[in-house]
Amino acid sequence: TDDDGLMPSPNAQRFEYGTRDFGRYGGIAALIDWHEALGIEAAQSWSRQLAEYLRSRLGECQGITLHTPLDWSDASALTTFSVDGVPAHEYIGGVWQSHKMRLRGVHEVNGARVSTTLFNTVAEIDLLIELLQSYIR
Repeated sequence: TDDDGLMPSPNAQRFEYGTRDFGRYGGIAALIDWHEALGIEAAQSWSRQLAEYLRSRLGECQGITLHTPLDWSDASALTTFSVDGVPAHEYIGGVWQSHKMRLRGVHEVNGARVSTTLFNTVAEIDLLIELLQSYIR
């Protein structure tokens, strides 16, 4: 017990902090209904179209190396790339600071990974390409 009379839980719950986001839990049922109405095939098709579009656009950029195979049978909706000669943290941090786009670092190739999914748009990919081009040296 500390000075305020609080006693930590005797189990792993003592390591939890903060409060729960009950609004998120309240929306799960509606999200599942929406996703089921859309259909898994439509969701997968859109993710594939966006990934292929992103890879095509990245492939057009001199100074960007694409590390993900172009053939869908060898890939997924995850695309890994690097900007030649630029530390990945520079453009990862830059696109987050300017437009709140989240890229995941891939340290093995000094690059970044993008996940294209149901909620992404072609316009977002075009913006990402524009932002990345500003880092090409």
